[in-house]
Amino acid sequence: MVSRPHRWWLFRGLACLLALVPFLLAELTCVLLGWGATDLNRDPFVGFEGSRPLFVLDEVGDHYEIAPNRRSFFAYDSFSATKGPNTRRIFCLGGSTVQGRPYSIETSFPTCMRLALQQADPETNWEVVNCGGISYASYRLVPILDEVLRHQPDLILLCTGHNEFLEDRSYPVLRRSPSWSLSGINWLLQRRLVRIGAGWWRGIMADQTPGQGPQTDATGAPVLPTEVATRLDFQRGLDAYHRDPAWHAGVREHFEFNVRRMIQLCRVADVPIVVLLPPSNLSGQPPFKSEPSPGQSPAAQLLVNELLASARESEGVGLKRPIELLRKACVNDPDDARLWYQLGRLELLASDVAAARACFTTARDLDICPLRMTSPLEETLRQIADEESVPFVDLHQLLEQETASGILGDEWLVDHVHPNFDGHRRIGIALVELLIAQRFVTPGTDAWQQRSRAAFTAHFEQLDRAYFHRGQRMLENLRGWAAGQATDLPPSVETDEGGS
Repeated sequence: MVSRPHRWWLFRGLACLLALVPFLLAELTCVLLGWGATDLNRDPFVGFEGSRPLFVLDEVGDHYEIAPNRRSFFAYDSFSATKGPNTRRIFCLGGSTVQGRPYSIETSFPTCMRLALQQADPETNWEVVNCGGISYASYRLVPILDEVLRHQPDLILLCTGHNEFLEDRSYPVLRRSPSWSLSGINWLLQRRLVRIGAGWWRGIMADQTPGQGPQTDATGAPVLPTEVATRLDFQRGLDAYHRDPAWHAGVREHFEFNVRRMIQLCRVADVPIVVLLPPSNLSGQPPFKSEPSPGQSPAAQLLVNELLASARESEGVGLKRPIELLRKACVNDPDDARLWYQLGRLELLASDVAAARACFTTARDLDICPLRMTSPLEETLRQIADEESVPFVDLHQLLEQETASGILGDEWLVDHVHPNFDGHRRIGIALVELLIAQRFVTPGTDAWQQRSRAAFTAHFEQLDRAYFHRGQRMLENLRGWAAGQATDLPPSVETDEGGS
């Protein structure tokens, strides 16, 4: 026999279930009738002021080429307007790593992959199109993917993750919500009834504000400029960055949404996709900006500075003492990225590779100006690839496992994220190996790798000196940009001072 208190709770539970029945039936009806289905072309997190095609027909009309008005962010590339019968077309999407910066697409890994494909299967006409956009984050790659899927691709390569924190934007709902509620919010936003209601509300708000161009849309989502405008593009760009865990959580949610959306777009188009995790310089790149832990008292900060100074002074007489001092400093100020980097440097000198890697990774993840993909984004990308069952290549691990020190740094990367020439060549070979394993490519000879290296050498030798000089100048400019040395004024400042 059920006791009276238990019966009371049972009746309450049944009443709640009965109250939910109309909503469940309405949701089921929407699913059956196709109402409120996900619009893969719409981003509920951000909007854009306008859009422009990436590819346009050339003057002759027989090739699509990168549009002239997009070449401030994309390097020139092209492909045939009419796809030949023995042609396989691959589009490579991503940021400046894909483009081959600080040089350009001539020495990028997509070009190296094309050269290797030509050696592995010379009977096929390989078109490998470089769609790497400078500072392009995942949300800006979605429209690019939507466009290139109309050009008969045989494969999409997606390499993204470094640029998610560059542009200033907010996540109104997520930034007010604790981390434990984010998954619930995401689940709610997927319900058909919620989508229909949101669309209805946006329509009402749009009718009430005709002809206006707000910086946010009716749902509060920020409206970004047509092209990238990063914080570091303007004076005092580093000053705009501060510790903001809620914003980081929103960035992660948005990143996951966009990567899953791009995989779904490829799935709908019946085009295979390979997801690439880009490499980061751990051992050779100090944090771009550090801040003390929240709530750090002046006395505590003074102690940390004294520990750091003592560690530096004692480095000349051995490693044990400075490591102990820096470990103590990290305990007292666990969110200061510079301390973790200095500790990692000493741990590596002491040949404790595991401890050094952990310190360098922590320093990267605590960087107030995150110009490198953080561990949460890396975990998200791995999880998505696993859950969606798409081929996945960890480019960081690929290069790190061939690093003498055991930790990825300056041996393979020219700066904080961009591979050197050998790195691009190694990635190109690895991608062809993957495509062979996936039966996308059938090699005509076992000597394709050896021939590919010879093709790389011949290709590089035909590049003129000016190409390499431009790359060196760009590398210096890139380092200055990353250090916050831009000279342009932010748009709001220009407006206030009468700029047009």
